[in-house]
Amino acid sequence: MRPTSGRVLLGGTPLRERPPEARTAGVVIDSCGAHPGRSARMSGSWPGSRLPRTRVEEVLALSGLTDPLAGCTRHW
Repeated sequence: MRPTSGRVLLGGTPLRERPPEARTAGVVIDSCGAHPGRSARMSGSWPGSRLPRTRVEEVLALSGLTDPLAGCTRHW
């Protein structure tokens, strides 16, 4: 599937104009295909994401995944 119109802006810059390593716009937290022992915290803070730990914690709080059991994919 390919888009037929529109564009994606990230911080006001078209995504296609950003270098590949700067094109990540978010993280999808999905239990399908995830390791059952991996937590949302582990997924959001993997080294390649370059997200500050404070941002990971903020997003987990917004999504209700701060509880250790809620954060583990086997409990989603």
